[in-house]
Amino acid sequence: MPNRKYPHFIIRNKAQKGGYQYSNILSDKILKDVCQRVTGCTNYTVDYVNEGYNQGRLAIIEYRGAITYVSFSEKGKIKGIIGVVGPKRMSY
Repeated sequence: MPNRKYPHFIIRNKAQKGGYQYSNILSDKILKDVCQRVTGCTNYTVDYVNEGYNQGRLAIIEYRGAITYVSFSEKGKIKGIIGVVGPKRMSY
């Protein structure tokens, strides 16, 4: 894992169900909110991976040597995080 200045999201872009891409629905506002709640930072970088499918509506955040797994809500509009597994745990 490279040492980055800002938290870095890695998100598989293709949804397992529904035929949509996460890059089309995860706005900058949503990613800033998630990033701030998890890392305390509002600046971030993101890579959408177009290989395979996103199982579990997951995003990975790499920051300061830690990897955090974020699961987005399955129902309704994505509004924020529903759970974090990693250095911090929270619900939203």
